[in-house]
Amino acid sequence: VLKTFTIPQISMSATSPELSSSEYPYFARVCPSDEFQGRALVDLLVQFRWRRVTVFSTTNAYGSAGVASFLAAAARSGVEVIQSFAFSPQKTDFTDVLTTVSRTSARVFVFFCSGDALPELLEQGYRAGVFGRDTQLVGSDAVTDMSMVMGLPQALRPEIMKGYLGLNLFTGRDSAPAKAFVSAYRQQASTTSVSGRCNTERDDSGAFLWQQTNSTGQVVCGGNNHSQVLPDGSNMNPYAFYAYDATFAAARALHAELYGKSRDRVRGASLFQTLVEDVSFLGVTGEVSFSRGFSRGDDVHGEGDRARGIQYSLFNFQPDMFDGYRGEGFVEVGSWQLEKGVSLDKKSTLVFNTDSNTPPLDSLPPVEVHWPIAYESLLQTAGALLIIFSLLINLFVIIKQDHRLIKMSQVQMLLIVVGAGYLQGAKVILSSGRLTDTLCGARIGLDLTAFYLFLCVWGLKTWRIHTLLNAGLRRVIISESDILIKTVQIMVGVWIFISLILVFGNPSATQVRRFDGYQTKTYMTCTLENEAILLVIIAVNAFGVALVMRTCYQARDIPEMVNEMKPISIGAFLLMLWWVLQSYMGSIDLDVYLRRLFDELGYAVFGIVILAVYFTPKVLQVYPGFGRENTMSQDSAHSNGTVGDNRQKDADLTSSMRDGIGQESGHAPLLDTSLSTTARDEKAEELSELPEAPQITNLVKPKYSSIPPSEQLQVCEAQIKRWEKSLATAKGDMLRVNMSATEDSGTRRRSGIENNGKARDIHD
Repeated sequence: VLKTFTIPQISMSATSPELSSSEYPYFARVCPSDEFQGRALVDLLVQFRWRRVTVFSTTNAYGSAGVASFLAAAARSGVEVIQSFAFSPQKTDFTDVLTTVSRTSARVFVFFCSGDALPELLEQGYRAGVFGRDTQLVGSDAVTDMSMVMGLPQALRPEIMKGYLGLNLFTGRDSAPAKAFVSAYRQQASTTSVSGRCNTERDDSGAFLWQQTNSTGQVVCGGNNHSQVLPDGSNMNPYAFYAYDATFAAARALHAELYGKSRDRVRGASLFQTLVEDVSFLGVTGEVSFSRGFSRGDDVHGEGDRARGIQYSLFNFQPDMFDGYRGEGFVEVGSWQLEKGVSLDKKSTLVFNTDSNTPPLDSLPPVEVHWPIAYESLLQTAGALLIIFSLLINLFVIIKQDHRLIKMSQVQMLLIVVGAGYLQGAKVILSSGRLTDTLCGARIGLDLTAFYLFLCVWGLKTWRIHTLLNAGLRRVIISESDILIKTVQIMVGVWIFISLILVFGNPSATQVRRFDGYQTKTYMTCTLENEAILLVIIAVNAFGVALVMRTCYQARDIPEMVNEMKPISIGAFLLMLWWVLQSYMGSIDLDVYLRRLFDELGYAVFGIVILAVYFTPKVLQVYPGFGRENTMSQDSAHSNGTVGDNRQKDADLTSSMRDGIGQESGHAPLLDTSLSTTARDEKAEELSELPEAPQITNLVKPKYSSIPPSEQLQVCEAQIKRWEKSLATAKGDMLRVNMSATEDSGTRRRSGIENNGKARDIHD
């Protein structure tokens, strides 16, 4: 109707944000929109560090629009709304709502409700243990009212409402205009009765102003006894102040229209425009002016909304001040202003519903969770199993250290691998106890040392085999001591790297908090001061694994009897797989201690698996009964005899060369020592016409990928025989050439011996 007939309206109490819409073009108000009350409530929560709240609202226009503004402001400010319940103002049974709330850890409750709907909810919640001691109630202006308090059972009023904090319209009672208004209001004559009878004063139409007749025909007196208002106006309805300012705002707009603009008549659209553009004054509620309508960030003003002086008073319910008959109990303790936020009155003392009179926590107090004894025992057992397994392998290596397969695998290097298993087991056992800063650093040191011991030994062993068997005719010697020296050099670099990690990462035992949906729990865990260090560790580990895998790939064609490429590559892959799994588990939302348990158990399990993958093939070959045919042991014995025979042949050949006889592989003596000097010279002349000594060109490794592992030993032995036969032939030819030129005899002999040494390198 107002829109149709262009009738301006100025309200003292309509706070719904919906009225700021363009659907109400002639609506103005001196009270602030609830859009600002929602923001004020959120600022109040932040002031007391309440970040987790449960919200109740009514489904009427006041509750729906108000809670919408609150939720939007809460999202912007980082306040978590655990749950939000909307209910009808006529609802009387809140059992379902309270049951749901009781299952959470909610301790702070916000109410944006009509006052008449709230007493039932508060009473039932108090009896259910939801509201009361160690909780906090926060409410909007409709809740911060003595009429709502009086709706509660008399005996429970102080208990339920103790410490309540709420907003209400700002009255500015301390300002000069407000004091003058209160004083003038108190001086008015009483309108309730005259000489003991109802006031019979009538209005212009002849109707009674202060006297009413109820449905039974009984006359009821109305009116006000103005002298009952306290001198400071604290028990006065705050809307009275806004009614006063609304009236004067309308009067000023009319005055401006009739006298300022010399209008001969008042038109609604023009009057509203004058109100918005020209009316501005200092009222009893502060500076009054009206917005032309704008939206700037969080500030949304509809045309006709109050533009300045937007503020609320903050009230605290204090049982010691409660007086139901006089309407007392709410004590003003501060204010909220659009430009300044929450301001607490330093002279006022706040009351909270806690034994210590401190602000309640927004959830249950944090509880420290101790490392479970069961987890500790489990990790100690797992670490002990890894150490025992490493010890068994250690004994195996020592007992069988004279076995050709163990010798080929380099005993000292095998013991270093076993030592990595010991370190890993010790790390798991240490991690089973209570964490300290020292222990956190030791965990990193032991873990990385064991990791790089595995990689270093495996990489160097594979590199040695690859280098020796791909050297061609070059004489390459890489002894076990050389490998040990390189291992020490690499590990020194690793320990320097670990030291840098400990310095720049600064690992420490830190208390972390986790909220499980009901309560905050604290855990002890190891953390790095610089999280980027973890990425560096992962990158370096991946690089080390990649180098080992690359070396294994290069040695893929070397026979398995002398090549550990497969178990080494599998072990390196398992090491990196565990690091990847660790990183993945860090991204999963698991209990802190359960994740720690999985981490350490993983170290123990992967340690056992890696050692088993590496040493099981050796055990099966050394102890044929563990899974290999008995014929394998016979083949091994035969091969050992063959190798011994070949080495004896090399020794005999060397002796023959030294004696100048040169009998090898059924060859006749190359030069008969019984010949005369002349005959010997003729023989030398004949030999000088022979071609140069042949090179050993058939020492090419065969392709073993298609040969079953059980047959590779025989093939390898056969290849060695072919190499030795070729070497013997070459030695004989070299001897003949040597005898044909006596002046070069020393040089030729050394060349033959070098070829003999080359054969031994290949044989080894």
